[in-house]
Amino acid sequence: MIGDAKPAAPSLLVSCGQSVKNRLEHDHPTWEDLYCLNLTSYMGERMGPVLRRLLDAEARAERYRTAWKLTRTRAISTGGAADRYAARARAAQEALQHMLFAVIAGQLALHEANRERQELRARAAELEASPLGWARLLDAKSLDNFMIALGMAADTDPADGALSQVEEMIRSFRAAVSPAAVQERARTLHDHIVARDAEIERLKAQVAELEAAQGAVYRASHDSIVMGLYRTAAEARKHCESEVRREHNESPNLSLWWREDEDTVDRPEDGAQELIESTAPHYSRPTGYLVTPLEVASEYDDGADE
Repeated sequence: MIGDAKPAAPSLLVSCGQSVKNRLEHDHPTWEDLYCLNLTSYMGERMGPVLRRLLDAEARAERYRTAWKLTRTRAISTGGAADRYAARARAAQEALQHMLFAVIAGQLALHEANRERQELRARAAELEASPLGWARLLDAKSLDNFMIALGMAADTDPADGALSQVEEMIRSFRAAVSPAAVQERARTLHDHIVARDAEIERLKAQVAELEAAQGAVYRASHDSIVMGLYRTAAEARKHCESEVRREHNESPNLSLWWREDEDTVDRPEDGAQELIESTAPHYSRPTGYLVTPLEVASEYDDGADE
């Protein structure tokens, strides 16, 4: 019936509508209505293009419905991806906070270790300078006897005799102290100081590593949606490339390369980088995936907000 008829033009639709109106409004005779028959015949001859236009309109409407469904599905998927990226960003922010807390804890531990080392060195110097430093090596009973004997010697008359008695008492008790004990005491203090020095160096290295790591992070994003934060640009680029390859179902014809910021082309780690894809020879287009370096301050700068 329709055949290869072309869709009706708007003027034909208007004409058919006018024919229907005339057919309804004219005075119908009691005998054969030739006027209505002529109008019906006129419209029947032109109904093929009208039906073709109607079918084309229905096909377009179906395509629009399909496109709307796809757009809705894509919007829902994008919303889900945005939620996932936001969750990753929050996790990265928490990791960064933990790293900063670790830096602070390391600095506090380093300060405490330095203080303890200074106390140990001061104590060692005090023991070396004190004439009675050896007395600290006596056990409780020997120290008690030493103090009693020292008091008794000090009460000797005359004073010159008392001084001699005190000196003799000190020599006798000092001679009773084992030289090995003195050496062990000195070695213990020295070992303790060496151990604290090693601990301080380890803490310094840890703090330096954490402070170096907090200097900059790299943000992987797609169309302003943050996908994640990484300590190195290579890991951020890897994330973006994986997303693009999944979008193309791991196509072997896909080629990816990064375009650096013109101001930092000699130092790509310092500038933003945009991922470009090529799916055919001599055809490339941006993917919308970016890797951007972000500086992370270790302390608040009041002047930076002005």
